[in-house]
Amino acid sequence: MNECSRRVEVHWIHPDTGEMVLQSTPDILHGASFALNSFVGHTFQVRELAAKKTGVCAGEDETCRVDHFTVNANQDQGEFI
Repeated sequence: MNECSRRVEVHWIHPDTGEMVLQSTPDILHGASFALNSFVGHTFQVRELAAKKTGVCAGEDETCRVDHFTVNANQDQGEFI
């Protein structure tokens, strides 16, 4: 679930090459859920997208915030940013 006040997108990070592969098309709106099939050990990047009207993000100095998570064996892994 996206608890960020802005839209976000999710990228899978290839473990060998570091290539970022977009998983969320379209982007994930504030409060929306996004189902993702994956495996333990997969790492993802969650990236805030700039507001459509202003072109800025909510981070410090209006920069877009970025976070990472790695899938583990825990059952409760449903929220980011």
